[in-house]
Amino acid sequence: MTGSGDAPVVQPPDHPLTMPRLIARLLAAALPLAPLAATAQQSPNALPPAMHGTWGYEPRSCTDETDDGRVKVEPRAVEFFAAACRFTRIRTGPDNALTASGRCRGEGETGVDQGAIRFRQVSRDRLEISLQGSTHVYQRCERALPVR
Repeated sequence: MTGSGDAPVVQPPDHPLTMPRLIARLLAAALPLAPLAATAQQSPNALPPAMHGTWGYEPRSCTDETDDGRVKVEPRAVEFFAAACRFTRIRTGPDNALTASGRCRGEGETGVDQGAIRFRQVSRDRLEISLQGSTHVYQRCERALPVR
């Protein structure tokens, strides 16, 4: 800076970390964390595709058409032999289980009740389903027989 009223001269930093490099490093460090933050803050709007399909209470449920132990899981609905639910809300729990709540109707019933069902993917071919205090691990059916 001179005494003649000139503007001060800004010298570049002595180190190689210029502002564009600093911004690039900060972004590179933050971007991998963005999906984790979004996942923690957002609830899914549907059950994931890995859960979709027909599941059997036991192996026989997948092959015997007269067996009533099949469950059909769709993005926003589930169908059991004697009941069906359409989900209006799906929340992720601490163990990556999903709790889906919505309107459920039992076979032969005229009314609709609020209900909640918990789903947890145990493996590609195993799905844990909990409702009304009961939990069971269903197996994926290779062939989709009708539930009802």
